Amino acid sequence: MREDIKRIRLILSRLNGMWSFTNHPLSYQVDLLLRIEPENPVENLVYAIRGYGCLARLAGNHIEDGINPPAEWSRLFAQCGQRLMFDLPEGLKYFDRQSFEKQAAKAFMFGFVTGGDSPSPG
Repeated sequence: MREDIKRIRLILSRLNGMWSFTNHPLSYQVDLLLRIEPENPVENLVYAIRGYGCLARLAGNHIEDGINPPAEWSRLFAQCGQRLMFDLPEGLKYFDRQSFEKQAAKAFMFGFVTGGDSPSPG
């Protein structure tokens, strides 16, 4: 599971930066949120979801402004969300999964709110 989360973090970081649909990084906040990698599997998922939520907000802001991401960007972004929120938690132990379910929505909202105040530097 740890390696799967690491791959998702890398994809999200690239969607934010070098694969950004705006031709510049969406925000430094995404990468800051994705750098935190706790050993505990539940916490590791939760912190990745924070970065995902931040990227969701930023992409949504650009879409509202009429700048739509290409289909491949959207596909990768949706795939990361599916893996983080649904596929990977299935591999958690019962009590860890219950803990994850309590924390996942809060983590997404934390990232989503953070994304509203995080313009790219420069």
